[in-house]
Amino acid sequence: MMKKPLLMLMLLVSHGAIAQGRLPACPGPYSTAWTNCSGTVTAPNGDRYFGDFWNGTYHGQGSYTQANGDKYVG
Repeated sequence: MMKKPLLMLMLLVSHGAIAQGRLPACPGPYSTAWTNCSGTVTAPNGDRYFGDFWNGTYHGQGSYTQANGDKYVG
């Protein structure tokens, strides 16, 4: 009887630990060499991206905020 609640608790705890893992910070100013890291880029027009990078491009989790305030998170 006690096995199911214990199993559920273990799954929830382990999932939370995995979900909270972050990539290391990207080194220095933006570069196309940024890969497997997390950083922020602000475009000349004021648009801003904060999130994950892979091979110098946006990849994975992040948020893109346009200069006018519109925001996409995904």
